[in-house]
Amino acid sequence: MIDNSIYREDIKYVAGLDLPWEKLSNKSILITGASGLIGSFLIDVLIEKNLHGLNCKVYALGRNLEKAKNRFERYWTSPFFEFVSHDINEPLELENADQVEFVVHLASNTHPVAYATDPIGTVTANIIGTNNLLKFAVKHHAERFAFASSNEIYGENRGDVEFFDERYCGYIDSNTLRAGYPESKRCGEALCQAYKQQENLDVVIPRFTRSYGPTMLKTDTKAISQFIKKAVDGDNIVLKSTGTQYYSYTYVADAVAGFLTVILKGESGEAYNIADEASDIMLKDLAKIIADFAGKEVVFELPDETEKAGYSKATKARLDGSKLKKLGWTARYDIKQRVHYQKYKGELIKIRRLGEWIKPARPGCTMCFRRTLMKNYQSLWFREYPHDCLLWGLAVLQGKAYIYNRETIEFRRHDSNASSRGGYDVNYRIRGIENEIRIINQADNYFELHDLKLHSFLRIQKRVYEKRKECLINTKLISSVMMVRYLRYYGQTRFWMTDLYYVLKNKHK
Repeated sequence: MIDNSIYREDIKYVAGLDLPWEKLSNKSILITGASGLIGSFLIDVLIEKNLHGLNCKVYALGRNLEKAKNRFERYWTSPFFEFVSHDINEPLELENADQVEFVVHLASNTHPVAYATDPIGTVTANIIGTNNLLKFAVKHHAERFAFASSNEIYGENRGDVEFFDERYCGYIDSNTLRAGYPESKRCGEALCQAYKQQENLDVVIPRFTRSYGPTMLKTDTKAISQFIKKAVDGDNIVLKSTGTQYYSYTYVADAVAGFLTVILKGESGEAYNIADEASDIMLKDLAKIIADFAGKEVVFELPDETEKAGYSKATKARLDGSKLKKLGWTARYDIKQRVHYQKYKGELIKIRRLGEWIKPARPGCTMCFRRTLMKNYQSLWFREYPHDCLLWGLAVLQGKAYIYNRETIEFRRHDSNASSRGGYDVNYRIRGIENEIRIINQADNYFELHDLKLHSFLRIQKRVYEKRKECLINTKLISSVMMVRYLRYYGQTRFWMTDLYYVLKNKHK
């Protein structure tokens, strides 16, 4: 596993998703393209789950033994991990495995230069390789076969839709070198349907967008990979087009989360777009975000002939992810948030080294935190964040941000608190109040440790929270009405009104 706190957090996040993991329990899974962007992240997730009793045997298939050993060194002697050195263009056999319940085919050339310099390998991996693995799945009585397809199968937008759903078919000029990748992916999907019909093989087809993340390979020549490389090297970001291409992107953690959702919950024979509208962006805007992050400029440069031959001709390829979202998948990150989070990370580390902290006037108060941040670190502020996302990001990074622990942040995030859910009950509200009391107690402990006194506002607020809790439990209407005198400690009037609502509701049950 990559030794990085953010990466480990991503792995734990995906491993902690509410999925029917029991389908993989005490089973085996063969993963081709094991050392690639998606494959390596997926393996790290499965090994993480094995630490908690999943007991899923992973057969990691690849061509480069040395590369795989370096990447998976921590797992190399595990009884739940086995590397298989093999070229998928050749028939596959596992001597020590009578049955492999899941076969995941991720191996493929997935970047422009490879499309131009290795067009035969690009096509054969997606057709001959897929056929070999489908045969293997049938022979070993696989419960499910997953073929990793691509947004490229849609071709160029004909101008009749804004988003590509799973039934869309755009234009591809088949009589070109560049057509090898999308056409072979289309053929791979057709092979899957043929095996489903003729061999009764359970197949699913997750379709990836342009994915990115810490598991990107150094050999990757996709635009976003090159942008990030330039940023890391301290160079200007090179854009080799006008940058008006409008594409869907997916962070690797979200991509693997979507992939697992398809494998464990998808319907047999169905294709699913792994895409979220929040990560749709024009190439020039993506270049600008990364350039701003690195403190560099975007410069324009004509591509050489090899690069040009491998570039996608699609100018607008935005995928509709609603079908997958109906299975319960949601994207945790959007592309703007992910890039800017790295900037916050670097700045926070600098602040730590200086012995400084961003100190909110009132623990647990996001708005105070934001005001302080904006006042002192205006250049960092990213206005497209939902108001708690920054707080959450800092908390995950540090395990705490000043006195904010992870439990607190997770509670306060908009995707897990009441404001996005509606219909939450009184017990949920009581738990929220209890959490706010814990926040103040944390602050009190912190201040005491540093010979400081808890602000009188916080002391009173703690008592108000305790009174609110008592009212909600005892359902005393008069006591709840009288709480109006403490409105300034509620934050907003609607909070008092909601408390009153629950008292009335529970009183008349």
